[in-house]
Amino acid sequence: MQSQQKTKNSHAFSALILAGGQSRRMGEDKAQLKLYGRNLLEYMQDKLERAGFYSVYVSGCKKGQIADRYPNYGPLAGLDALSALPDCPANVMVLPVDMPALSADLLTQLARQAVETKASLYFDSYMMPIALYGFDKMGAQISSVMQNKAAKARSLRAFIKLIQASARPLSSEHKKLLMNINTPEQWRAFLQTQDDLGRRF
Repeated sequence: MQSQQKTKNSHAFSALILAGGQSRRMGEDKAQLKLYGRNLLEYMQDKLERAGFYSVYVSGCKKGQIADRYPNYGPLAGLDALSALPDCPANVMVLPVDMPALSADLLTQLARQAVETKASLYFDSYMMPIALYGFDKMGAQISSVMQNKAAKARSLRAFIKLIQASARPLSSEHKKLLMNINTPEQWRAFLQTQDDLGRRF
């Protein structure tokens, strides 16, 4: 799904939200969890639009989303599906739907640094979010990783290594913003801190 931008773009990036996971540990679709009167997917879309991303795409199996061409291949399948679009974005920020504490400022900072250095960037020790600079030319590299016969080698980590993306340092304070919500216990813990973290656009 593609959303209209609400604010002026300041970094030449679009965004891709990965929302097609099976949410086994959560026991329900994480994208549909309720936060501030919206579901988590809508909340993340709004955050990205406020951060000035050109277009916000969603990888998933629901109507209006970009369906994987290779089911059960994880995040890499979402990148593959986006790269196959006729209007594939030149630069794309990739992030999961289950990272609600992630701030728009941090995403904007990463996107701007990617443009300045003309390189793909991510935060040290974290595979996502990742700013893929020159994404529209990465189709062959995505395919080469996905065609590996070893399942463990068909990973986002392997792709990041192949494109020689660079890691950026992250402060301990910012690391708190990159927590994934995978279980009901983690979701309840996040909700307890929502006044501190949930509205950091």
